This record gives sequence, C-alpha cells and structure tokens, in this order.
Amino acid sequence: MGNCRQLDEFLDRGSSGAMPEALRLHLVVCPRCRKLHKAMAVPEAEVVPPAPLVSRVASHLAADLKPVTPVASSTMAFLRFLAVSLLVTAALLGALGMSAMKGMSALQLAGFLLLTGLAAAALAATVSWQISPGSRYRWSPAAMLGVLVGAFLLEFMLLFPWQAGEGSLVFGWKCARAGVVFAIPSAFLLWLAVRRGEPPALGTLGATIGGAGALISLIVLQFNCSMHEAAHLSVGHASVLGAGIGLGFLTGWACEKLQA
Repeated sequence: MGNCRQLDEFLDRGSSGAMPEALRLHLVVCPRCRKLHKAMAVPEAEVVPPAPLVSRVASHLAADLKPVTPVASSTMAFLRFLAVSLLVTAALLGALGMSAMKGMSALQLAGFLLLTGLAAAALAATVSWQISPGSRYRWSPAAMLGVLVGAFLLEFMLLFPWQAGEGSLVFGWKCARAGVVFAIPSAFLLWLAVRRGEPPALGTLGATIGGAGALISLIVLQFNCSMHEAAHLSVGHASVLGAGIGLGFLTGWACEKLQA
C-alpha cells in the first residue's frame, strides 16, 4: 500500500496515466489524500468565476482605459527633433542677428557649418534611438557626446588664430554664461518634442538633449561674438557644450530618481 508522500509525488508530476494500485488502496484509507486527489482532479475549465465578479473587474478596467497614440518611429523622432532644432536656431538667430559671421574666413565658416550640421544630425539620431523602443544604437551616446566636444575644441584650435587679445579669457567666461542661458530653454523645447518616448536611461537622454540645446547656443554665440580667437572659443564657446551635457545628465538623473 502506498503512502501520502508517494501520492504527493504522483500528483506533483502531473501524471496523466493510470494511478498505481497501491496508491488507489491508499486513497481508500486516507481522507486527506482522497480530498486532495478530488480537488486536483477537477478540470481547470470547470473553475469559472462568478459573472458579477467578471463584470465588476471589466468595468474597473474599462474606466481606467484612455485613448493613446502610438510612439513615433525612430525615423519620425529623428526628423521631428531635427526640425525643432532648426526652428529654435532660426528663431534665435532671427532675433539676435548674425553680425559676427562676417568676421570669419570662408574656411572657418565652412568648417563650422559642416561640423554643426554633422553634430545636429548625430544628436537627433542618438535621441531618436533612445526614445524608440527596440531601436539599434549605431554608436554609444556617451562616446558620441565626448567626440562632439573634442571635435569642436579641435576645430577651434586648428582653424582659428591663437592671438589672444586682452581680456580674451575674461570675455570667454562671459560668453560661457550667456551660452548656458540660451542652452537651457533650447533644451527644454527639444525635450517637449520627444517627451512621449520610452528612454531606457533618463540621465543619458538628458545629457543628449542638453548637448543639443548647447549646440544651438554655440551656433548663436559663434554668429554674434566677434572674438574669433582659439583660446576664447575653446573657453567661452566649446565649454557651453560640456555644461549643457552635464546639466542635462543631472536633470535626467534626478527625474529618474524621483520616478523610482
């Protein structure tokens, strides 16, 4: 004759074959195992919740449902972010002018425009991958931001003269402060364009958007600051990129902690 442990093991295995005769004899003499076997022998299809309960649960679920729109694809997110970047840049340049552009040589202007165009596209692509679930990253956001800052520093050092005038570094810090003032609202407008996304890390997204806002500010500074000298540009203009990336990361990180 079987025992309780053997019956438990038989039921745990979910055996669908015939029960051994020893276990059948055990069921005859053991009320506990007989009750357990009866409960487990009831098919799942026969366990139906009461209709009022089903109706009540369905009504609660329906009350919480709200209409939603699908998250934009990475391509649409890229185009939207790039379009907002161009609009914000155009609005600031339209309001402040471009009086200092004539102070740059053709090579300096061409190099600056080429690098800013590539940077804007890279930032828009990086943001679009972060907010579109399932997107494949072509490069690391952190590495891209580091290359971005380094590229502008290198361009300023190679294309602009090192003839530091009196007060060059002092005015550099003034430009840096003004650049941060322009970068913050620019980054906020860019965030509005992508706020419905699903980024895996808000800190990284914040750093990328902060870098994009700082790029807009850098363009405005470059076309409105007449001190086109390498030391000044490296301190007063390129530093805005670092500040924007850092402030964006801290903002995103803080939001992530608040949501946790």
